[in-house]
Amino acid sequence: MNEDIARMAAACTYCGECFKACPMVPYTDLAGADPERVTRDVIDLIQDKEVRGEGAAWAEACMMSGLCVDACPEPVNPRTMLAYARTKLRIKEDGVAGRKAESGEFFKLFSQTLKLVAGTQMEPERFRHLTAVRRGKKSQADIVFYFGCNLLQTPHIVFTVLDVFEKLNVDYVVEGGAANCCGVNHLRAGDEEGGGRMKTNSLSHFAAFDPDKVVTFCPSCQMQYTERPPLGKPTDMPFEHITRFLADRVDALKALYVRPVEKRVGLHEHTGLPGVNEDVRKVLRS
Repeated sequence: MNEDIARMAAACTYCGECFKACPMVPYTDLAGADPERVTRDVIDLIQDKEVRGEGAAWAEACMMSGLCVDACPEPVNPRTMLAYARTKLRIKEDGVAGRKAESGEFFKLFSQTLKLVAGTQMEPERFRHLTAVRRGKKSQADIVFYFGCNLLQTPHIVFTVLDVFEKLNVDYVVEGGAANCCGVNHLRAGDEEGGGRMKTNSLSHFAAFDPDKVVTFCPSCQMQYTERPPLGKPTDMPFEHITRFLADRVDALKALYVRPVEKRVGLHEHTGLPGVNEDVRKVLRS
């Protein structure tokens, strides 16, 4: 993380375009603030320099829309920059040891909650199959479908995706749950080392299947894997969101439809990944 921060600090010109593009600023006390000053404050924050506090306020307001990424004219990912700022803030609050202990307790409770909620909705054997690292799974697959952790609270979505894969004759394995964590919750809590270790372990789990790509469901997980440098050897596996995967196969999907669905729907445009809204529209319209 420190190497990435040094690179960002060297590349940032404090133009403030990322701050100007942020849709959250109007809902904070930073409305009307000088973009260059706020951006400089964030860079100072992630470099452990003395700060005014505007950078911290902006980092805490971030909703990860990703609009700042497109606005930045330099080789900097402002969304990751703000994530690092939040990590630094957590560390300053409790210290490294305190954040590690707190993130560990949170993850333990989080894992127990997932098991409890998922256990009311599926058989134990199916839960073990979804969340196991290797047990009972084939050794190679074209696609690793990675659904993250939270989706275990609504497993019918996982089952629906797998049904679609079966209909499309996709060669896949499914990975998810706490044993395949991306580490984002640890990073948010300020435990960079713990989050990085989890992320690296999960990447090795995916690579063991020698897949062509990893298809994800959780946008936060995909951002964690693709936008923040992994510890150790980086992976060459491409990551693709499920909406893009389905949009690229919309003709094959149409051939499987059995009746028209005449509905008007309200679409919550959740940004964060490039093209996701367009891909959702394409699938819905089909």
